[in-house]
Amino acid sequence: GTEDKSDDELRIQARALEDLGHALKRRGMVLAYHNHDIELRQAARELHHMMVATDESLVKLCLDAHWIYRGSGNSEVALLDFVRLYGRRVVEVHLRQSHGGTWAEVFGEGDIDYHNLFAELRRLRVRPHLVLEQAVEEGTPRTMPAVEAIRKSADAARLLWVE
Repeated sequence: GTEDKSDDELRIQARALEDLGHALKRRGMVLAYHNHDIELRQAARELHHMMVATDESLVKLCLDAHWIYRGSGNSEVALLDFVRLYGRRVVEVHLRQSHGGTWAEVFGEGDIDYHNLFAELRRLRVRPHLVLEQAVEEGTPRTMPAVEAIRKSADAARLLWVE
């Protein structure tokens, strides 16, 4: 939405996440909080509160790397800092790349240095699921069928992860 959440709403949201995390854990499942750029408004207070106000054994993280990058003003520093702070919660990483701020057709080299991100996750001994995201926005090239783009993206992600 366009309105920022109040402190009370953030507290309620964190409690609800933790309650859901408890319920899922009892059923042998894991809750992974997925972020977008909106949680980074106002000094990322929503995203940080969801991490510090919940038990990391109950609320894991589905890290959408590009939304953190974009939501923090296209900052790789902010993305890596976030991973250093909360990386042990990461169970899944959504992979998307951009060139000059516009989403790329194929995952690979670009605005975000995924070498650094993956190195930090390996340092933390985190082995997340990797999810390729094929996102299109105004300015995204469309030079190949989507299946070919995903195939090339998967090859690039495999090479990066095994370094």
